[in-house]
Amino acid sequence: MPALERRRNLITVAAAVLAASLSVGTEAGERTTVWRGEFVYFADSAVFTACASGRQWPVAMEEDYVAMEKAYLNSRLQPKAPLLVSLQGRIEMRKPMEGPVREHLVVEKFKGSKPGATCKSLQQKSERPR
Repeated sequence: MPALERRRNLITVAAAVLAASLSVGTEAGERTTVWRGEFVYFADSAVFTACASGRQWPVAMEEDYVAMEKAYLNSRLQPKAPLLVSLQGRIEMRKPMEGPVREHLVVEKFKGSKPGATCKSLQQKSERPR
């Protein structure tokens, strides 16, 4: 197995372990997780990219999604610019407007945002010597 592939597998496993460690059970038996990542809203399309794994999901426009969209619009970012957000949510299979059923992020509770910050800037900040 090439080194790059091993590295990707290790990152995927680490992200899964992190997500599992932050998960709590919900009434319906689904798993809810605390997430931090970059949210982009543009032309009635919402996408979330997780900082921990780099994975990307469309965001279901329900539950506490509206609070996250309002934070994005109020941040006055350039079009398609990411907003760093934290939320509690879960991944569910959904039928998009077009195409086959796929995973979507459902925002159960929007916790906050950091305009101007990115996943990369958080990582760089945590790597600085103290």
